[in-house]
Amino acid sequence: STPGKVAAISVRPTEFNSIGGLQVGSDKDKKRTISEPTAVVDLTKDDANKQSADSREISFSKIQGKTFPSLVVLARPSLRVAEKAVTDRPQLDAKVKNVLIHPAPKFTEWLIQQGLIKSEQTCQIHNNKPLKLGMYSDTSKFPYSGGYFWISDCCPTRFTSVFHGSLFEGSPHPPSVILKLIYHWACQTNVSNVVNWVKVDNVYLKNLYTLLRSVCTLALCRHMNLLGGPKRAIEIGVISLGTTTQDGQQRQVKVEVLGVLDWEAKILRLRAVEPLLDAEKSYKKRFSKILEPLGDWVHKDSIILTDLTVDKGTLNAMGYKTVIQVPTSEQTAKNSNANVMDYLRRIVPRMFQNTLSLLSRQIIQQFLNELVWREMYGNSPGTTFDNIVKHLSEEAKIETKEGLMTRLHKAAADPFKQWEIVSDIPALAKVPAKRGRKPKDYC
Repeated sequence: STPGKVAAISVRPTEFNSIGGLQVGSDKDKKRTISEPTAVVDLTKDDANKQSADSREISFSKIQGKTFPSLVVLARPSLRVAEKAVTDRPQLDAKVKNVLIHPAPKFTEWLIQQGLIKSEQTCQIHNNKPLKLGMYSDTSKFPYSGGYFWISDCCPTRFTSVFHGSLFEGSPHPPSVILKLIYHWACQTNVSNVVNWVKVDNVYLKNLYTLLRSVCTLALCRHMNLLGGPKRAIEIGVISLGTTTQDGQQRQVKVEVLGVLDWEAKILRLRAVEPLLDAEKSYKKRFSKILEPLGDWVHKDSIILTDLTVDKGTLNAMGYKTVIQVPTSEQTAKNSNANVMDYLRRIVPRMFQNTLSLLSRQIIQQFLNELVWREMYGNSPGTTFDNIVKHLSEEAKIETKEGLMTRLHKAAADPFKQWEIVSDIPALAKVPAKRGRKPKDYC
């Protein structure tokens, strides 16, 4: 609809004093980074410790100055890369450059069309009252939206930024900067180049990339169906990732990684599991913990292909009756878990080379989720960019009391959960749980 012109209002609105506005250049935001949620995250004590896993990440020296361990980890997809031999990077470059040269009003309209900012807003005091999109005559008051902002009849002195409830809310940088960073995340541009070209610091970049990994986590919860089914083979494998002392004498297991692969469909799931302490180690207890996610991931009637290192009894107890175990020496590509084991031994360790000991298990799982997401949705720069925008748009449309930024921070704090997102607004459709799965956790 055509926005109404707002010529004179008794209370002068600006981007700073509007609800959910940008904080570009404001004094209070110079001390604040994107790592701080815009609302209190209501987590249990255990989850609160998980939330601080990212904030405690320590920078370390690289050849060109200091950076963070998570900024040098790259989740490179490999399962379907051959299908996309021709890169679409030039087309993506042209598309993003074309958007960035838009004047502010048109840029805002593009963000609305993409769903990156909301096309509808409701009054925070009167939930059922829709807001109206206005345009301020003095665009200097809202320079990054081109004058666009939200107004209401019920609360005439309250003004809501068009960036409220989006990834841009409270940002110390203009929306164009965040769009550039989404582009560079999609293309996996070298971090030092991103910092130099876009003029952001490592802390801001680290935390924005963390939020994009949270979008991947929530997208997997929303879109991934149960793998397998009657007469469908699913490969299951487990590896241990660890660190070794310089003399090679002591080896410590950092995480155990469960891999589940539908080789025919090229669909993957990965989970980082904390190893049991020596005092509580037992074969059955170990595999009960490692294989726990299968109930949410794999159809009970699937044919399970694995090797002798995985406990068959645990799989049977979980309801998987058709389990085929083949020794490594007798494996072929058709009757074994050779494909998933090759992936776990070749792709996963390479991703965490030189950073494994510096990352928390939460950050490791964030990257495993990103890798699974890229295998599904990011096999070229163009498709990666389009799909992260699409999935970010899906999250931005959901109306919850917590807001998008808090929801993304919660997903970053606990990327292991099977998040089921339910709208607080009755008129909006709920996100359905996958068939055969009970909703476990809500955000």
